[in-house]
Amino acid sequence: MMTLAQWKSTRRVDHVNLGLIHPRYRAFKGRHTSLRHLKDFDVDVVAYHAATNEADKLSILGRIIQGAKLYLDLPDNSVEQRYIDAVRELYDSASMQYNQICGGDIEQPQRLTDLNTLNIMGTLTPKNISLNFFYLAPVGTSVATRKLANVDLLIDHHVTNANAVYQHASIVFARSHPTVRVATQTANGHSILTPERDTIAPRYHGTYGVQGTNRDYLITYCNERVGAAENSIDVVYLDNYYDMDALGNTIRANHNYGGFTAHRPICTVTLNPPPAGVNYGTTLAHELGHALSGFASHSVDPNNLMAGGAIRTGVNFLSDGQIAWYRNNPNS
Repeated sequence: MMTLAQWKSTRRVDHVNLGLIHPRYRAFKGRHTSLRHLKDFDVDVVAYHAATNEADKLSILGRIIQGAKLYLDLPDNSVEQRYIDAVRELYDSASMQYNQICGGDIEQPQRLTDLNTLNIMGTLTPKNISLNFFYLAPVGTSVATRKLANVDLLIDHHVTNANAVYQHASIVFARSHPTVRVATQTANGHSILTPERDTIAPRYHGTYGVQGTNRDYLITYCNERVGAAENSIDVVYLDNYYDMDALGNTIRANHNYGGFTAHRPICTVTLNPPPAGVNYGTTLAHELGHALSGFASHSVDPNNLMAGGAIRTGVNFLSDGQIAWYRNNPNS
């Protein structure tokens, strides 16, 4: 992405030498008042280079691409060519960086098409994503039907909330199976949850750790399943994490976790949120954002769905830049 200095040099298209008294003249000569003045792009160029995470970078790049596209879509001779040429350089730079962050694959044209559709408030084609739900139980535990029924009710509520959050993105989540399935151990008998025979402190028995053997065995269990829908996401509800303050966690697909790699994204969500878990109702929606994007980082915008739990306000906003990526990547 071009720097502010490079962009300033590019956008200086109105300098006219009028002698020593009036060395230059700057004026926007376009007749389209809805267009951003070239100088107005400076804020986003600066913000991009200050951003520390992918969600915010994609949001900023999306704004730049959308603002620039308004210029590039104008009828011929509607605005002087020097403006168009400057904006095209910015558009190309932002598009290239957007593609680089997203992995540089063949879906970039569709991402840009979706960005343009969102910019003109058009309708996106619905994107349907299947979710495979499991309840993670200790080995040897007889799970009561009533318990599973309560889990199913909660899952339905969380899916409804997620669909509301992603409505602007035209992403629709649906259960692949009407009832939650119970998961306990891998095919070769490894307990996914920490068993009582482990030497770890008793308070961790029966809990799930987001790192180490619990995670490794969960990846193994999910990978052993065959017949799951292509591009579906596994979602595992559990009673307690090691970290009692956690609401959810996501294992990203095709990411190497110490020699273990998940074939599909795996979202985990607690059934027992801490008292401070004010965003629990949209925890699944947040974790699905990690699954769809493949990014572990969090936005610093508290109103964004992908903000960290400690700062997320519950507005659960998704930018157009995020939406175009979430809709068009290998996990969706």
